[in-house]
Amino acid sequence: MDTSVCDCVVNCTNECAYAVKNGGEIPFDNASFLVRGKPIIFECGVDCGCPITCRNRVCQGGVRKKLQVFRTKDNIWGVRCGDVILAGEFVCEFSGEFVSDEFTGRGLAQQPNC
Repeated sequence: MDTSVCDCVVNCTNECAYAVKNGGEIPFDNASFLVRGKPIIFECGVDCGCPITCRNRVCQGGVRKKLQVFRTKDNIWGVRCGDVILAGEFVCEFSGEFVSDEFTGRGLAQQPNC
């Protein structure tokens, strides 16, 4: 089997090339819930033989929750969700940069009402 793409035809199993990259398992259940967190998750892609309904194509379904970017009363940006989020449920793919308080010089002790 080519280890760069999966050659599964119907449903991917733990022998799928991307399951192997994930430590020998597909980290999602049949309802697309994350069952085991990992620092990096490898998903099947457009070059794979499996269908778009493959349980290892969760992020490719896009945003599934109502998200709102807002500014707090302390003039800090945040994201909130208008829907209930269940443990392990996919919300969206994060694409950005996390900036720590130490980097910005705005530790919690320096913020009002903390």
